[in-house]
Amino acid sequence: MSYKVRFFQISKKINSTRVPSTTGLEYDCIIKTESGLLSPTVTLAQAPTWSPDGFNYAQIPAFGRYYWVREWTYSERCWTASLEADPLGTYKTQIGASDLYILRAANEKDEYIIDTHYPIRSDVQAIVTQGNTAQWWSITDALTSGSFVVGLRGFVNSGQSSGGITYLVLTPSQFMNFTHRLFDTAMTAYISGQSLDITDTLAKMVFDPTEYIASCMWIPGSVSSGTSVSGYNVGYWQFAGSAQILNPSSFVGYNQRIYISDAPNMFSGRGKYMNGAPFTQRMVHLPRFGLVDLTGKLPANATDLVINLEIDPISGQGLYKIYYTTVKDSNSTHLIDIIQAQIGVSMPLSSDQVTIQEAVSAVTSTAAAVYDAATFNGIGAVNDMASALSVLQPHINDISQASGFLGLTNGPAAPYLISKLSYVAGDDPTEEGYPLCKIRKPNVLNGYMKALHGDLAISGATIGELEQIKEYLEGGFFYE
Repeated sequence: MSYKVRFFQISKKINSTRVPSTTGLEYDCIIKTESGLLSPTVTLAQAPTWSPDGFNYAQIPAFGRYYWVREWTYSERCWTASLEADPLGTYKTQIGASDLYILRAANEKDEYIIDTHYPIRSDVQAIVTQGNTAQWWSITDALTSGSFVVGLRGFVNSGQSSGGITYLVLTPSQFMNFTHRLFDTAMTAYISGQSLDITDTLAKMVFDPTEYIASCMWIPGSVSSGTSVSGYNVGYWQFAGSAQILNPSSFVGYNQRIYISDAPNMFSGRGKYMNGAPFTQRMVHLPRFGLVDLTGKLPANATDLVINLEIDPISGQGLYKIYYTTVKDSNSTHLIDIIQAQIGVSMPLSSDQVTIQEAVSAVTSTAAAVYDAATFNGIGAVNDMASALSVLQPHINDISQASGFLGLTNGPAAPYLISKLSYVAGDDPTEEGYPLCKIRKPNVLNGYMKALHGDLAISGATIGELEQIKEYLEGGFFYE
């Protein structure tokens, strides 16, 4: 039986839907009786004037199919072509109009889907990103910055009770004056106008102003305070220095915004997913605390890191709050972590140490001034008093212990972001595509794509052709 067969020269991949755009060369061919619909063998009725070796594609309109030419053979002055059906070309229109769940595509992608198709390289790029504000604080050897918050037992003015604790805020110079007067060698430095019938040495054993100091905390930064005073009491002892009364609701606050760097492969069009794990690791350094791992906490679309620090001026405790935004410079933040750290430094204050020998000397001098040697055995009295004083062991009265400055001085005094960005092996989007995971029509996408389910219902297609179509769609094909 004779059929019209068109022959073409075409350049296409085996998994492509491309079909010829020309009518080709049409010949009358005889179909061998043992041929099948999907694998016919056709013999040209007349010897062609051209060599058939360049014609690799065919169409039999009567069968409604396109075919690959698998082999040309020459026998008895006639050329015979062994054909094999091409279901992608034959049913291109039906495939192109189908709604398929496309896993990967060359011409569209979802840049937030993690693509593990390509291996991660062993080299990384480390980026340190500083914040958009200056250093939060600076510390000098003499502590000429910051604020000192001192808790005193004693009234500040006549309108306040002396039973509770009053917190005063002192500048470094005010604090220096305070400690100078606190440990002055003469008791009259802070007991003005009083007449004591004992020496300063003994008085410093009996009267210890540090017993009236509840706490002393150094805070980096300026503490907002309340009423200014020109004098205050440490217990019963008067100080004429200036200070400010701490407002109970006040705290020291710092803010920092850090822009998040994109992963290096972003510049080659990989996708935003490169900004997340496992391709990118993020850590933020918080002064006085250390490194905080943000890997897995920051989404790939995060653009800014916002750090807030609030410091309690009484305890020195700091509360870090870490946020991110998804739009540059946006005020719409998302909280991802809260961390406590000791920011303030507890400053120890101690009374003077007085030895027993100094005490005996003081008692001897005092006894000579108080008692008449003619009516009182001064030596015996002194011995008795010395014996009684011997139970008073020398000591230093500490109101606190220093917590140290480690973490306040070593390194930037503001948070900074450390990003470890991984490189990924070279990609081939034209042949392998990018993740998409959306329902699309192939005739809209075009190019390479890979479907999740390729089992289509196509009228007229045999089960063999449907199986081939499913295999091609799910393994990756080109709609051209």
